[in-house]
Amino acid sequence: MMLASLLLLALLGCGDPTIYPDYPDALVGLVPNDTGPFVQSVPLACGRAPEGTTAQLTVINQGTVPLDLATVDEACVETFQFQLAPGGVENLRIDNHLMWAAYDPNGVRVAVFGVASGTQVSWVEYLP
Repeated sequence: MMLASLLLLALLGCGDPTIYPDYPDALVGLVPNDTGPFVQSVPLACGRAPEGTTAQLTVINQGTVPLDLATVDEACVETFQFQLAPGGVENLRIDNHLMWAAYDPNGVRVAVFGVASGTQVSWVEYLP
């Protein structure tokens, strides 16, 4: 009887989110890669509601491969903006409610970043 009670108690806990929380968003970011079985990309971060402010953004590619950069709005929709060459620097005036995602030549998301909210913001982002 004691064993049956313990088994029933264990089964009841299966749906309890405090015991078994949802998988983190990072697990959704597993993408196939030609050089290995799987590479975990950086989880996508979505923008916030437009606040009507802009910022000065400088993006620096410190890596050895070109990166494709896209903005990500509050609905998590990505919009390609430009490709940044290795060692390249791009200066932009942007809406600072958007997030950004950077992809390597294999299409793996290698970085996400955002700019602080508010007015008169100047931000420098160093990418891998």
